[in-house]
Amino acid sequence: MSPQRIALLLAGASLWVLAGADARAADQDVARKLEQLQKALEAQQQQINSQSQEIERLKAELNAKAPPAVPPAPEKPAASVPPPVTFDGGRPTFKSADGTSTLSVRGRFQLDAAHHNQDDAGPLATDFRRGSQGTGREVNSARELSDGANFRRAQIGVEGKLATDFNYRLTFEFGGSGTEGPARLHEAWLSYSPFAPLTIQAGAFAPNASLEDATSSDESLFIERASPAELSRGLAGSDGRYGVGFRLNESNWFLSSFLTGGTVADAEIAGEQMAVVSRAAVLPYADADIDFLTGADLTWVLEPADQGSLASGARYPVRFRDRPELRIDSTRLIDTGTIDAKSAHATGVEAALRAGSFFFQGEHFWYGAEARTDTP
Repeated sequence: MSPQRIALLLAGASLWVLAGADARAADQDVARKLEQLQKALEAQQQQINSQSQEIERLKAELNAKAPPAVPPAPEKPAASVPPPVTFDGGRPTFKSADGTSTLSVRGRFQLDAAHHNQDDAGPLATDFRRGSQGTGREVNSARELSDGANFRRAQIGVEGKLATDFNYRLTFEFGGSGTEGPARLHEAWLSYSPFAPLTIQAGAFAPNASLEDATSSDESLFIERASPAELSRGLAGSDGRYGVGFRLNESNWFLSSFLTGGTVADAEIAGEQMAVVSRAAVLPYADADIDFLTGADLTWVLEPADQGSLASGARYPVRFRDRPELRIDSTRLIDTGTIDAKSAHATGVEAALRAGSFFFQGEHFWYGAEARTDTP
């Protein structure tokens, strides 16, 4: 082997030995650094544990020294919000928060004035103008009817609904015929509508006795109803009549029937009358230009009011009477006088037509009473 080759081999071997030594030194250095890092991590963990223990100790001390816990103050109830007020149909109306109950203020004021152009009153022997049967002012006042003005209707009250299915009304009357007052109960009733189209009603009110009677005085053609309709409604209907019954109605038909008794502020007697007031109506044709209505009604007094065995006149009186179709004077020009009756009735048929701006309405009535031939 040549000396150059031997020298190269010796140099390579030296380099290999040096490289291996350097690698071992590097590995030892890495291991030493890892060991130092491990020890640093362990020291940090011990410090964290010590700090956690110190925190827990401080918490325990604070809890031991803290005052008793004060319960949180109760929440203040929300301020009550006044019920919303609207004007339904021009009437101030208060509504509950859920809208199921309402209260509306209602009023009706009608002032009437009249002058009667009459001949001067003559002697009773030749001037046969008379008022009501019997005695009293009305008998002779027909010869000289009162002129002037008075509040025919002065009503104030409330109405509305309760819990969706119930409706109510309470009104008082301060007006009158011939003179105002005294103040009296006009209507006080409650109705219940369990399902359409049925409504059950009880209290003091005016049951539908005819077409004229079913029309509100707010919407009638004249301030007073026609005398034939008044004779019918006065038999067992009229304002403030105690009653209970039902009505069924849709947009084109109506049916009602009520069992009625006396009226509000009647004098005390042995027994109130008992009667049935029923009406049916149908709108067989209606469009934008024409409406046609027809119907029928029946009022039947089943038991006239019992005045008692000590009554000076008829014990079971029935009477058909009415004032003029004005109420400035309260004289009743139509009066059959008292009839001691077993029963009485008024039946009627009705029709109404609207064609554009033309309007027609008419009714025909039959009246009757079964006289009592003996008084038990």
